[in-house]
Amino acid sequence: SPPIAPPSPPPSPHPPGDVMSVNTTAELLFAIFGTAIPNITLSGGTYALSGELVLSRDVVLRAAPNATVVIRQQAGRVIHVQPAVVSLIGLEIRGGRLGRHGRGGGVYVASGARLTLIGITVTGNHVGNSDYWIGAPGSGGGIYIAGGTTVMMDGCTVSGNSADYMGSGGGITNDGHLLLRNTLLTGNGGRGSCDQ
Repeated sequence: SPPIAPPSPPPSPHPPGDVMSVNTTAELLFAIFGTAIPNITLSGGTYALSGELVLSRDVVLRAAPNATVVIRQQAGRVIHVQPAVVSLIGLEIRGGRLGRHGRGGGVYVASGARLTLIGITVTGNHVGNSDYWIGAPGSGGGIYIAGGTTVMMDGCTVSGNSADYMGSGGGITNDGHLLLRNTLLTGNGGRGSCDQ
């Protein structure tokens, strides 16, 4: 007899336009990759990633009111924004680490993306390799903005990020269009554009 076809998945309980609230990393990943919901609210806590968070569709990620929300990387880059319209609001992005020729330990903004950051803290991210024999520079320890992008930062802090081995942009490397408003860059290490 012919094989039985698997049942069709049930319709999403979250129609387009809804806001979805998440409390765990698994819920966050499902909201981004398993739904088309454009507005995702993160409850307070730490969202630990085991790989970079790729944002390839129009989406808003925001911290719940009065919540402290940390998105932390355990291996590699924290967030990769592909060509899409993305807003990140009230989050802390930390722990990204890339080795040789790495770009954007905290956030990498690919060509064609439009990114708005409001009340974001980018801290404790690193690119490059400081070993004398295999050293290779990195760019944008905190944030790397590729050409052909538009990024707006309002009320943000970029601090304590680094780019090793003659790397450029310990805090931010910008090759696109960047608007900074009420934003603090401090305590970042690197050699090149927008180190602080």
